[in-house]
Amino acid sequence: MKPQKYILVAIILIASVILLTSFYYPTRADKLNWWFTKYDSPLIGYEEEFIQVADEFGLDYRLLPAIATAESGCATTNIEGNYNPFGWNSDATKFYSYKAAIWYVSWQLEFGKYYQGKSFEEKLLTYNQNPEYAKKIIWV
Repeated sequence: MKPQKYILVAIILIASVILLTSFYYPTRADKLNWWFTKYDSPLIGYEEEFIQVADEFGLDYRLLPAIATAESGCATTNIEGNYNPFGWNSDATKFYSYKAAIWYVSWQLEFGKYYQGKSFEEKLLTYNQNPEYAKKIIWV
């Protein structure tokens, strides 16, 4: 091969890499990881758990992370040994792991007797009766 062809091949390869990387869209897990990292949260590493639960129960994958942000600064203000970043049951409920809390609260929000059949906003109003709470969660 002539040197000009090597240069042309190199230019094509570099252009292809630049083009492909410019179309990268962050995944839902990437977005959650960025959010948790911003808060230096112990929820880092649970991104896929949040997504799996949301998909299984038909919830927006951002709902529980938003509640955790509002209730505990993404689990940064939890009492040691209490894995309840959602402030569930006015923080009286203690969970043995974040995974257990994620699954339990998600299930309650979709199927629990106080939440079943309600709209997104109605669920948030049931979760916290402060009328500004839903706006706060949606903003997060």
